[in-house]
Amino acid sequence: MNEPTCTPRDAVCDAVYIEALKRGLSEREAHAAAEDVADRLRLPGQCDAPPEAGFYDLRDEQDYWYPGGRRKTLIRGNQVVMRAPEEVTTIVVHQTAAEYGVSRRAVEFAGGDVELARARRALDVACHAMAFRAGYFVAAHPLRTYVQHAGRFNGYSLGLEVEGRYPGLLDDPDTLPREDLLTTWGGSPSELTEETLIAAQAALTWLVDEGRREGMPIRYVVAHRQSSDNRRSDPGEEIWRRLVLEYAVDELGLEAQRESPWREGRPIPTEWDPSGLGPY
Repeated sequence: MNEPTCTPRDAVCDAVYIEALKRGLSEREAHAAAEDVADRLRLPGQCDAPPEAGFYDLRDEQDYWYPGGRRKTLIRGNQVVMRAPEEVTTIVVHQTAAEYGVSRRAVEFAGGDVELARARRALDVACHAMAFRAGYFVAAHPLRTYVQHAGRFNGYSLGLEVEGRYPGLLDDPDTLPREDLLTTWGGSPSELTEETLIAAQAALTWLVDEGRREGMPIRYVVAHRQSSDNRRSDPGEEIWRRLVLEYAVDELGLEAQRESPWREGRPIPTEWDPSGLGPY
């Protein structure tokens, strides 16, 4: 195992962590708040573990409460809302629009396990599962949980996040503008690596199989942009083509829905999909 070294990220995380504890946050909340601040400052994580495909089921660690008082689940009367399994028919694909780092303190909290420390970042993301760029995926919430990840899709869907900052449109070499740079939210675009894609495929397969095992008639796959005007690039052209069309549809037999059922949201564009319903 690589020995973690102190980095600028560590210094920021240590300071935020200590302040968060003073403000009454739990250890896990303080760790999550510190890593979130470091991500927003785009401080790279230097504690890297060799990529290794795998699966972390962290659903038993999920406490449904998030740093800063945010709620990623629907809570009524201090109880987390659970959906009826027979109502869950759809998987929503997202991109995180960020690459996650990990600090020395978070690695220590995970008993020295760098991969587990990074995997725990999924506990504070609004999703049921997350595929990480290092080649593994995480189950972050029980599948019946009403997670607030995609607007009006929430009541009948499972949310899958793919770690990375992906362009809404791939670059067209025949045009002067760099479409990828113009349509990437929050910085330079990430490469959709084979490790990331394999992890995303594994996560998607697991959601379908586990959901159906729990009585969920999973049949459809959609994009986050279809429920939000503000998520135009989510999950992005390449993820839709390679994960949704080439895998979810062609391999798993799911049905891609391309329209936006509500006024809030955008349909799948023709640049992503030959059966798309309009321009990006």
